[in-house]
Amino acid sequence: MRKSLDAVARKAAGLMELDPSHYQIAVQQHSRRRRSPAEVRMRRVDAARRADMDNLVVSQESRDNASQTAPPPKRCCSSAGRT
Repeated sequence: MRKSLDAVARKAAGLMELDPSHYQIAVQQHSRRRRSPAEVRMRRVDAARRADMDNLVVSQESRDNASQTAPPPKRCCSSAGRT
């Protein structure tokens, strides 16, 4: 006879206890890592500059040529069984 999930959960309830100290430590670390508005702005500018780096390094013509000559990506999974 199958036991209900609730009965199994009640029986196992005393086997494990969650330690709240890990959560408390994570909250404390997060509060220490708050960034100033100036640092947030600096990180956004850096991210935008890095995103534009490929435009400075690789010409538009090279990107166009690569996209036209590159083979199509291979599918990693079989489409068998799909409708």
